[in-house]
Amino acid sequence: MNVEEIIKEREEKEQELQQGYDNLNNYMDKLEYIYKILETGHTYYLEWKGNNFFCNDYLELLKEKLNKEVHSDDDFVDFIDKYLISKINNVHTEIGPLDYDDLEEIQPQDNIETHEKFKNENVNINFIEDTVIIKIRSFKKAFIEEDKYIFDNLDLYLKDNNVNNIVIDIRNNGGGSDAYFRYFSCFTDENLDFHDRLYDLFMQKELDFKWNPILAGNNKKHYNKYLLVDKEVFSTAETLAKFCKQSGYATIVGEPTLGDGGGFTLFHIQLADGIYNGVQSKKYKNEWKLIGKNMGLYFSTDAPINNKGEIQYEGYFNTLPDIECKGEDALDVVLEQIYKTQ
Repeated sequence: MNVEEIIKEREEKEQELQQGYDNLNNYMDKLEYIYKILETGHTYYLEWKGNNFFCNDYLELLKEKLNKEVHSDDDFVDFIDKYLISKINNVHTEIGPLDYDDLEEIQPQDNIETHEKFKNENVNINFIEDTVIIKIRSFKKAFIEEDKYIFDNLDLYLKDNNVNNIVIDIRNNGGGSDAYFRYFSCFTDENLDFHDRLYDLFMQKELDFKWNPILAGNNKKHYNKYLLVDKEVFSTAETLAKFCKQSGYATIVGEPTLGDGGGFTLFHIQLADGIYNGVQSKKYKNEWKLIGKNMGLYFSTDAPINNKGEIQYEGYFNTLPDIECKGEDALDVVLEQIYKTQ
């Protein structure tokens, strides 16, 4: 299937879900609406986990609690988080801000020392002989533009220096946006397809498609590329691991990942307007110096399927490395691999 067509169809479905929610004018109807969305997206997952709590009795219980506990939009957000999101217990289903106030941006300066051009709070690049080691904490959208300065400088460095080995360290990286992958184009000279297959639970159809997470860059040099992983690698970070495994883009070194890297970007529905002052408010005021705004529900829309076209979660949640070792030893193993052959 054409990826652009799938994305357009998904956007229309997401808008349809948002409009359905916006047309509701009381918390009871909103509860039933969100309950149905979460039930649709998680029934198979919870049955696999042995904890499918969606049933009429539980919904009736929530309705009773709603009348006692919910008196504002912030109360409603906390209610959904407490009685539904926490019970699902899936990192890809959460309550969180759709926007932020007071995002402190990093403004690069032209007069900083050379080594500082390759370091900020999210990325740290080091050099050992002809090897570049790139540590990336997160692929969150908030860092994409901030990190551009670092990768622009790295691109220039690669053109002017003798580099043969690229080590991308995503240990403890919990994911974010696959738009971040564009920075890795300077390490390759060819387009590589990534094949994915899943079932969209909301559009009710199988999606079988190919796409190019990393487009070919201008640098025609071949690099020996390694990806360091551990058991905390998840979501979009896992997508990168799956891509490397499937395409051979990089040799994967470390532990089996946490996984869940298939599918598209999460859907979201805005639940409340303005600054959020509920139970989690301190979290968003302290995390990355942000204040949560316009709280929304994030949820996945798809499920993995096997070769028979059946939904099957077993075996979906990790990528096995090409060279297996303890996560904390992965860099040492790679460096030994590189320099013992020279």
